[in-house]
Amino acid sequence: MSAVTTGPGAAVLAAVSLMTGEVLAVATFLIGQALISGQAPTASFGQPGVPRAVLGSGLYLAALGLLGVALGTLLRHSAAAIAVLVAVVFVLPGIAAALPARIERNVEEYWPTMAGAQVTAVVRGADKLGAWPGFGVMCLFATVAMAAAFLALARRDA
Repeated sequence: MSAVTTGPGAAVLAAVSLMTGEVLAVATFLIGQALISGQAPTASFGQPGVPRAVLGSGLYLAALGLLGVALGTLLRHSAAAIAVLVAVVFVLPGIAAALPARIERNVEEYWPTMAGAQVTAVVRGADKLGAWPGFGVMCLFATVAMAAAFLALARRDA
C-alpha cells in the first residue's frame, strides 16, 4: 500500500497542506494589502467574509491535495493524475462557458472545485452556492474519490 494513500498518510498530507496553505494565504493577503495600500481599496481581517476567505484558502488546498492523492492512487500514474487534476480544476469549468446557459449555471454552481472555491471568495456571486455549502460539495467529492482510492488500493495490493 502507498504510504500517502493510507489513512495516516492522507491525514498527514491534509494537515501539512492545511498548515502550508494557511501560512501562505495569510502572508499573501498581508503582502498584497501592503502593496496596494493607498492605490486601491483594501481589505482588513475585520471586514465581513475576509477571515473566512483567507483561512478558507488553506482548507481548499487541503481538499485539493486529497483529491490529487486519490487520483494518483486510482490512475497509478503521476503524469495522468496531474493532467486529470488540471482538467478538473481548470479545463472542464472553462468548457462550461460553451454549454447552454441553464447547464452552464448548474456546472458553475455545483462543479466540485468551483463550488469549493466559494470558501475563498469574499463576495458571493448570485448564482453560486454559499461558502460552506460549496466547500461541503468539494469535501464530498474528495471523500468519494479517497474512498474509491482506498478500495482500489486494497483490491490491487491485497
